[in-house]
Amino acid sequence: MAVKSDSVSTARYGLAEVIDQSSFVVQNNKAMKKTGNNPHHPFTQTAMFAEGPKVNVRDRNQMQQLLISTQPVKPYLIQIEEWTPEDQDAVIAFQQATSIFGDILVASTPKGLCYLGFDFCNRISAFDDLKRRFPQNVLVKKASPFHEAAIALMNDPPLQLTLQLHLKGTVFQLGIWNKLAQIPLGGLTTYAQLGGSNKIARATGTAVGSNPITYLLPCHRVIQSNGSFNGYFWGTEIKEKLLDWEMNNQPLTAGPQVLD
Repeated sequence: MAVKSDSVSTARYGLAEVIDQSSFVVQNNKAMKKTGNNPHHPFTQTAMFAEGPKVNVRDRNQMQQLLISTQPVKPYLIQIEEWTPEDQDAVIAFQQATSIFGDILVASTPKGLCYLGFDFCNRISAFDDLKRRFPQNVLVKKASPFHEAAIALMNDPPLQLTLQLHLKGTVFQLGIWNKLAQIPLGGLTTYAQLGGSNKIARATGTAVGSNPITYLLPCHRVIQSNGSFNGYFWGTEIKEKLLDWEMNNQPLTAGPQVLD
């Protein structure tokens, strides 16, 4: 694996936080500290609080009710191209950008988006994760139309855009990732439901945790059948904040920004 660009910035920013619940400003919680000469931070996004009772995502009864009421949707806007052995020779373009959830790293081959990760996680660097997943490919820092679509969706999740994915995984993983695309915004499912059986719930959980397209293939919407959730590739705290945001807030478009 080779990288034909400057190394990715090591600055890390926290997930967006709700500051005021009625008409609030979502701000990057660590980006409030100055981070050198980057003009895009601190990142600020205005949004409106959703009307109606607030959902407590740690209330198992409420989450179980959401499980019951969620109906899968046909992911007609998501198109998936499967990885082939020849694709290890493909050049992967990558870039950083901001989203309403914080900084992200997106990457693509000429066939589609192959990676999207949160770029503020203390657990693992998104760039290190990208290199781990694609050790044979040359990485080049540059823009791509596939990135534009992903960045737009990360700043306005209900947006109706076609998303072309190029996914590297086993047959079982690809099957699970396809099913992730059927979970609607604001909906939930369980590992057993996703895999089709309690007997393979653990294997399903492993496949969910290996998902290379964070948020847009919504693995954070998979929880335990008792309404609880623990464990998320980017951290349980981030999963909780994503679910809380989806259940309780109506987003406004942030206006995507690309980080130098």
